[in-house]
Amino acid sequence: GYLFRVGQSSAKRMRRWHRRPISFPAESPPDGAGTRPSDELGGDIFDALRSLPDNQRVAVVLIHGYGFSYREVADLLDVTEAAITNYVHRGLAKVRFQLGEPS
Repeated sequence: GYLFRVGQSSAKRMRRWHRRPISFPAESPPDGAGTRPSDELGGDIFDALRSLPDNQRVAVVLIHGYGFSYREVADLLDVTEAAITNYVHRGLAKVRFQLGEPS
């Protein structure tokens, strides 16, 4: 039992250090050319996301924007998958409501 737990902890640390890097888009392009993402979408979606609590916003953006799994986000935020599921569902419901879309 002890060796199993030691191996499990070691594997968890290894996974944590070898995970793919998170890169967030810049608010404006680095060379100054082009448009900002909020200009392309009218800014409504970004305003709706900004109004969410931090935990919901991070979960929604990482899962739906960057394609992370629920498990990866749960590990990043150090919460359960059930909590991440709640954050995403509640966050998306609030975004839909603010954008005037049916749920």
